[in-house]
Amino acid sequence: MHLASAADIREFGRIAQAINSERWRIVICGAGLPKLREQVLDEAPTYATRFDFKTVTALDAPDTKAAFAVPLIETGIQIDADALDSLCDLAGGYPYFIQLYGRHVCDHAERAHIHRRHVEAANRDVMASLDAGVYGAAWQRLRPSDRQFALAMARLDTASVPVAAISTALRQSVKTLSPIRQRLIDSGVVEPAGHGLLRFSWPGFARYVAFKHPSGESDIRDRPV
Repeated sequence: MHLASAADIREFGRIAQAINSERWRIVICGAGLPKLREQVLDEAPTYATRFDFKTVTALDAPDTKAAFAVPLIETGIQIDADALDSLCDLAGGYPYFIQLYGRHVCDHAERAHIHRRHVEAANRDVMASLDAGVYGAAWQRLRPSDRQFALAMARLDTASVPVAAISTALRQSVKTLSPIRQRLIDSGVVEPAGHGLLRFSWPGFARYVAFKHPSGESDIRDRPV
């Protein structure tokens, strides 16, 4: 929904209000990037303040393990403990990645007993898919200045990166970098990780940026600033 126009958001709010007035038994659900809440509250009628906004975050370690283990148990597929731990580490709690790794590892194990080697094979397939899909598409949409910011983040090689450290690496003030920071947040590439801290929204994206684009220069020529 974050891609919707202001006019569409206003119309959505009016429809929701009308449905409630008529007391229709309808549940309306929508999803979007973190900026969606602000968009709706800014553009939709006052009624939108009654909407129930929920933030979906990464699963914690126990829930990630359960997301892999429970479906396997229910379908009679066994998995070694080290293979399960490896899957959890690779997925990083990100729901979409849990689905990807779960599918590929079952394909490689041919829905039998899952060993560590099956996880390693699945990881190669998942990484190739993400590099050609989600990661690559996200990178291509970025402006050259956004890519340099992301590259600086990746090279700092920490889970949560201080904006001040990015400022130092790029030799630009935090104030100058503020619009770039906001664009990356709005695009869903990065997210706040605390006061003055950022992190990539997808596990493994830093690896993609740092190793696939070590200099960033070949990509920077792709698009105008």
